Amino acid sequence: MELYKQISDANRIKYGTEAEKILRIIINQYNDRTHFIYEILQNAEDAGATRIQFHLEKEKLVIKHDGRPFNEKDIEGVCGIANGTKEDGTRIGHFGIGFKSVYCYTEHPYIYSGEYHFVIQNQLFPKEVPGSQEIAYDETCMILPFDKGEVPSSIAYQEIRDALTKKITAESIIMLNQISDVRIKIDGYPEKIEINKAKYSLDKKAYADNVFGLSMNTTITNTRSKQTRTKDADYLFFTDANAEATAIIFRVEGKELKAIKNSKIYAFFPTAKEAHQNFYIHAPFDTTPARDNFKEGAEYGKHNIKLIKAVGELIWFAFQWMKNHQYLSISGFNTVFPVYEYEADDVLYGIYQNSIDMIREEALLPTNVPGEFKKIQEICVPLWGIIVDTFDDNDLRALRRKRNISWLAKEFSTEAYHDVRAFLNQNFKLETLEWKDLVLNMDAFFLSQKQLSWMEALMSRIESYCIKRATYDSHYIDVSQIPFVRTVSQEQICARDEHGKLQVYLNNPDIAKYRIESTFIKNESIRSFYRRALEIPEYNIEQETIENILPKYESANVKFKTKDPITENIDDLKVIKDAIYTNTSILERIKDKYIVTDGKNWYRPEEMYLRSNDTRSGYALVKGIVRIKYLADTYFDGTIRSLKLDEDFFKKIGCNAGIRMIPASRDEYLRAIRKYCGAKAESDYRTNIFFKTYISKKLDWSFNYEGFPDIFTDMTKEKSLSIARFLNPNAMNFDIQGELVAADDQHFSGKNVESMMAYSMLGLQLCYEKWIYIQGDPFPHTPLEIDKEDLLPEYKTAKRLMAILPFKEVKSALTEWLDANIDDKSDLNLIKHYLSDPEALAKVAKAMAKNEAQMEAKKNKIKSAKELIEQGDRKQRESGKDDMELEISPISEKGKLKREQNLDRQLADSMDNFISVARGLSFSSRPSNKEERIFLEQEYDGHCQICLKQIRKYNGEHYFEAINIIKFSKLPERLANSGKYGWNSLCLCPNCAAEYNYCSKKISSLYDQVMQMEVEPGSEETLDIGIEMPEGKARRIRYSPRHFMALKEAFKIFADEK
Repeated sequence: MELYKQISDANRIKYGTEAEKILRIIINQYNDRTHFIYEILQNAEDAGATRIQFHLEKEKLVIKHDGRPFNEKDIEGVCGIANGTKEDGTRIGHFGIGFKSVYCYTEHPYIYSGEYHFVIQNQLFPKEVPGSQEIAYDETCMILPFDKGEVPSSIAYQEIRDALTKKITAESIIMLNQISDVRIKIDGYPEKIEINKAKYSLDKKAYADNVFGLSMNTTITNTRSKQTRTKDADYLFFTDANAEATAIIFRVEGKELKAIKNSKIYAFFPTAKEAHQNFYIHAPFDTTPARDNFKEGAEYGKHNIKLIKAVGELIWFAFQWMKNHQYLSISGFNTVFPVYEYEADDVLYGIYQNSIDMIREEALLPTNVPGEFKKIQEICVPLWGIIVDTFDDNDLRALRRKRNISWLAKEFSTEAYHDVRAFLNQNFKLETLEWKDLVLNMDAFFLSQKQLSWMEALMSRIESYCIKRATYDSHYIDVSQIPFVRTVSQEQICARDEHGKLQVYLNNPDIAKYRIESTFIKNESIRSFYRRALEIPEYNIEQETIENILPKYESANVKFKTKDPITENIDDLKVIKDAIYTNTSILERIKDKYIVTDGKNWYRPEEMYLRSNDTRSGYALVKGIVRIKYLADTYFDGTIRSLKLDEDFFKKIGCNAGIRMIPASRDEYLRAIRKYCGAKAESDYRTNIFFKTYISKKLDWSFNYEGFPDIFTDMTKEKSLSIARFLNPNAMNFDIQGELVAADDQHFSGKNVESMMAYSMLGLQLCYEKWIYIQGDPFPHTPLEIDKEDLLPEYKTAKRLMAILPFKEVKSALTEWLDANIDDKSDLNLIKHYLSDPEALAKVAKAMAKNEAQMEAKKNKIKSAKELIEQGDRKQRESGKDDMELEISPISEKGKLKREQNLDRQLADSMDNFISVARGLSFSSRPSNKEERIFLEQEYDGHCQICLKQIRKYNGEHYFEAINIIKFSKLPERLANSGKYGWNSLCLCPNCAAEYNYCSKKISSLYDQVMQMEVEPGSEETLDIGIEMPEGKARRIRYSPRHFMALKEAFKIFADEK
């Protein structure tokens, strides 16, 4: 053909003898001889081919595609040097060297295309060859025989085989627009490869030319077994569709972005550079002649910089589109970010910088709300993901006082998102929040809106951060000023007030200012937080009184903690009152404490008086004589703060309801005897009584009231009657006279015992002072001077006092009484004899007093006799062993299951065998009581289930009382027979039994406690149920496993029965 001759002649003239040398240089630029395969693919793509087939034989490679047939310029191009036909710069033919790479393996490539069929000789000279009937006219076929001398055919076959099976993959043709079908057949190789690609628009309305879906399918068929294996992959394909089109491709599964390993940045098809991204990039970059890199530098890279900018804009568009079409999920964002940071002098660095600008300006960061994205300025990052599980976006906005912020998706806090989190922290100032950044902003209103479950979750998660450590902890949260406590009135308060005083306690005592809401205090996580983080203790009223209250009242200069001393004092007294109720020994501790006030100063209780207008108080009698300091009126003003304080309380702690009894000293008493009875009497009492070591206490000789005897001065009738009215109600508390017995030994035995009739200190004054008025006489008299019958009638209101005063007519009155009441004349005469002889009577009285003193002393002397009396006549038959330790027999897992089955059957049977009676009659028999006692004896060995006391009778048997939890009379009739299984019985000592039956008690929570507890197989511990008995005093009922199981099973069955 003349065309071939013309091309050959032109090339001889054009290249001369240097052609082979030039081609050798071009070919040697390829470090991989199989690179020609990519060149062939690109040529087929440029020709518009949709399918291409490679058939590798042992001696040659046959390539066929359905692209546009060759024309004259194509022939000139493949036969020339740098004579490519692709002048737009977008295709590899621009260099005119692409096809020359086939000469690495062949000297004579054959080409059959349309009307042309020729072989190229010496790389430049086409020569016509006969056509082939096996090749269709519209098909282009290239045959590359392996006739290169320096590359044996076996080597060529092996290298090309490896390239076709390993390098030609679905990913390798993904950037080709036209080719969608690649087939590879290799002689001597057991597998045939077929790659198919489908491309379709994903957004026909808005971006029909820009957004596509790609489906890649690779099928590998075993030529021997005919078995096939397939691999499918889907992609999102974005392009700007410009003249110099750029493209980026993301791999997807459904709508989930997937990472692409070893992704490339493609220029022309064969030229690719490691992208380090998780998506493909394609742009018609200017490359080096060897197509192994992109041109860079100020002069050569201008075109490439322009293309990088276009790629950046396309990435920006792609992310917006993926966000709007639900492809940019949280994990998807993590897949494609962070964008790889190229070196600053790399032409590709602009891609990294573009990603930073995109995050700054676009709402692309995923939140915890599906489909919601935020800008970087609107994002907060949790230091730990669990923070987001507690505080949602609404909480975040409320606590940070910003309306538009949201949490970055919590997944970003996990290790899997470390790289993207580092990228954001490196390039932006992220607002990273830890627990304390939120917790410390919570107020009462915020917390009052939260449910129990939310509070439980928060407190369990932050508790460890809220406990003060010995060493510094940057995450520590001081929650003392956060109103975490939910009260029964649904308020949120701090555990302590502004002065640091506790406002609540875990056991909700009455003394507390507030009470914690019951569901909160019963929740284990919240209770633990209250106890450990807020340091709320259980209230121990005795300990509180002894350790925190009484110490500040050590002196009259009381150190109060608040600016309102009286209110603080009233609060303290309320606590003291409750403490006394719990333990009366507290009374001894407060005697010397300055705990009460008159409104000005602080005094001990014994120094203060209760205000009263009653003459019986004696205040009017001692006015001007004794300084009476009355308790402040604030204690009794009836306001809420003084509630619980009353006169009885102040009397109990030692305050005086009237003038005080003040004992007289020995010297005061003896001076009084001298005054009223004379010096000799005083000498006798001093010698015979007060010189002795011991004085019997039968007569309280020192008894006296303050202000006495001064009140007897300036006596008037009104004062006399006031004295009588004051003393009358107290007449049983003192003696006027009696026998004083003294001795030098404490047993009052021997000759040194002395006895004398004597008046008490008060008796001396009442008998010898002139204070009694009689009828018709304006002057006062002593009782000894007057007859009782002459008393003023007004004294009748003081009968008790008048009855014990020794009036003048006592002797005749006694004689009359003796005559009326003693029938035996000899006895009567004997008594009258002694009455007529005072000395004889004194001897008898002295002997009787001595005998009584001796008997009283013997009570303390004969200790062994007392022990014998206490033991009684019965001797213990068995010594036994009394102890307070209750030994519990454990129950195995198998035993537990068997007992549950038996109890279920037995209790059900008991309800089927109840005793029925006629309507209108009642039946109260309890035949199972004996069986109950046997069961309790076996389980507890006589120990009380409450106090653990064990009582052993003289015959060795245990004594206890079987007490019912619920009275059987209150249970339905059908349940009467179930008692014999012990579920409704308690083994109690007499004291606890009496308290349970007759004291106040609170057992309302028993049912709930039982239903929430389980028997632990193998455990030797009791199961303890909390009750209050009496109400307000915490006690425990201890159950053995077998007993507890009976109780719980009964509750279950009876619940079903109801």
